[in-house]
Amino acid sequence: MIVLDLVMPRVNGFAVLNWMRQHDFQIPIVLATSDDVRATDVGAVVKLQKPFTQEQLLDAVANALRATAQGG
Repeated sequence: MIVLDLVMPRVNGFAVLNWMRQHDFQIPIVLATSDDVRATDVGAVVKLQKPFTQEQLLDAVANALRATAQGG
């Protein structure tokens, strides 16, 4: 499980997602962003809208794990 922000100082989240796709990584990703992007459009399982609370983070992780277990 990776919680990935799209805005990072050296490499943006889109570059990380692209690299993971090229290397066929099968790790569930929770996408943390304030951008208007759909998680599944960029290879993530769940989108976590920033800013978020600790409870929202835990819910997003649980949802991503559930979706991954179900093959989604």
